[in-house]
Amino acid sequence: MHIELVDSLRCPHPHEDTWLVASVTRFDGRDIVQGMLGCPVCRRQYVVQEGEVDFTAGRDPRPAVRRDADEREAAPPGPIDHDELLRARAVLALGEAGGIVMLGGTHAQLAAALADEAQVAPLLLNPPDWARDGGRFPSALRVDDVLPLAGGVLRAAWLDAATATSPLLAATVRALRPGGRLVAPARCALPAGVTELARDGHEWVAESTAVSSAPVSLRRR
Repeated sequence: MHIELVDSLRCPHPHEDTWLVASVTRFDGRDIVQGMLGCPVCRRQYVVQEGEVDFTAGRDPRPAVRRDADEREAAPPGPIDHDELLRARAVLALGEAGGIVMLGGTHAQLAAALADEAQVAPLLLNPPDWARDGGRFPSALRVDDVLPLAGGVLRAAWLDAATATSPLLAATVRALRPGGRLVAPARCALPAGVTELARDGHEWVAESTAVSSAPVSLRRR
């Protein structure tokens, strides 16, 4: 978990919105490889292992029926080719550098290419086991149906069949900044808070309709 992404995380339990405090056992550059994130309000702790923060208390959030339905989890995919990268940047509107892009499940295969070519910060959601391989420690979240992110922190998100549940879709919309992109399987109902931009037989692309808050006037006393 990249240290700068920790500021975007929130305790998923129902109490006042609060950031998390990091206790680091092992760093790799600016990535937390092993450690703990703690909530200063409810005192719950979340383990960081190999760059992934576990918000499930050790439970596996991936039901067997979903895992069996997507055999692509079993082994790492091949390298991303130029056309796939161009399509990913187009549907996620990544024409400029910067911002956090959440990649659900098997879309973790795009993480390295988007980090290198689009200069964004990938955040993996319930990634397959192979996402930990390849010499990089991913910034990843292991969750159930609650997304531990502050509102408006995501530039874009791309969810796969296993991660595009109704609760996670709704939570992802809340985490998108105004105008942020959301891509999900075509079988999923479009959640409130986004406008559909395009659709084919496999996926739809939508844009957040959230409105930025009005500027606050500051006066010197």
